[in-house]
Amino acid sequence: MALAAEVSWPGCVALVLVALLTYACALHTLDRERTRLREARWQDVLIGLRQQIEADLALGFDLEDSQRAERLLEVSLHENDELQELSVFDLRGQTLFDTDRSAIGEPVREAWRAAAGNETWRVASEDAVAIGLPLHGPLGVVAGQITLTQSAPASAPAWIPVLSATLALAGIACLLALLPLARLSRALEPSRCAAGHRLDDAEERVAQVDAALRADPPVPMP
Repeated sequence: MALAAEVSWPGCVALVLVALLTYACALHTLDRERTRLREARWQDVLIGLRQQIEADLALGFDLEDSQRAERLLEVSLHENDELQELSVFDLRGQTLFDTDRSAIGEPVREAWRAAAGNETWRVASEDAVAIGLPLHGPLGVVAGQITLTQSAPASAPAWIPVLSATLALAGIACLLALLPLARLSRALEPSRCAAGHRLDDAEERVAQVDAALRADPPVPMP
């Protein structure tokens, strides 16, 4: 019984650790998927704005002469409470339109200029995430960039990856500790079975002798 208890408790601990590890991994995966879907939604907002601004460019207007860019940015900001800022800047990195009108004419963040190109780009800071798209002129040449800034999404605590790694190592250690005990238990199993059979045989013989002693003695013939 003691050996069985020694064998079983590491297995129980390992199962608990595996369950905790699975929970931590699932939480981390869910957090990443939530962030991905959230940013995909904002990218759709940017695509809609880009299409309308590029319609002006297709008519021959320069980006800085867009007739409705500023109004489009402000309307979109008012319709989405989670957004902090929407802006359009040119190839030099100068802000042409911005929901914060005091920023118009100012240079954008250096990180934005470094990330901006001919594809979707993303720049994250401690408290905000900026997503940008290129604006194309009639010949497909990049004329500038449109970007939105949102609050950094609330994510799972930073200790989740550390906890996952710790649980994984602890689970492996418990399983390694369990294997020698399991092998020992299997090695002793034949001996326990043989001892059990001998004990059963001895109990059967004792029962036979006891039954014989309790039996009535034979009556002598006259």
